[in-house]
Amino acid sequence: MPGDVETVGQVFHVLALRDGVVVRWKAYRDREDALAAAESGGPVPAPSA
Repeated sequence: MPGDVETVGQVFHVLALRDGVVVRWKAYRDREDALAAAESGGPVPAPSA
């Protein structure tokens, strides 16, 4: 649900557009993850612990 996670600092948004319309949106707390998702055209898997 939107608004249920408190963030400190920046959030990076990656949008996918089709014919000028947003068809996918994802927010990332980590800039590198957002850049990787934008370059690959899809979400990046969560890092393994």
